[in-house]
Amino acid sequence: MKGDLHRCYDFFMIKPGKKEEVYCRVCGTKCEASRGVEGHVSMATSMAGIKVKHDQFTCPHYEEKWHYKAYKLLKELEETESKRVGELIRQDLDEMLEENMGQ
Repeated sequence: MKGDLHRCYDFFMIKPGKKEEVYCRVCGTKCEASRGVEGHVSMATSMAGIKVKHDQFTCPHYEEKWHYKAYKLLKELEETESKRVGELIRQDLDEMLEENMGQ
């Protein structure tokens, strides 16, 4: 859904100081960093009420409608087993990024 964060695509939680910068897997933009965040990092830590210190990286475009569509295309590209379908999805994804980011 538009505006949702997609872990390991446009949202990352990493041990403090482990990475200086992280780039969005969807659009390639440098993610915004929040250092030393204390919070839940998984369903298990959430259920147990355990907060863990971590660095959080978020793509600045994650709330934009085109970014969600690009994420869905990337997921389809990763899941398709057809080379030809993959090529078409890649073309659509590249066009979407070009239209919205001028890459």
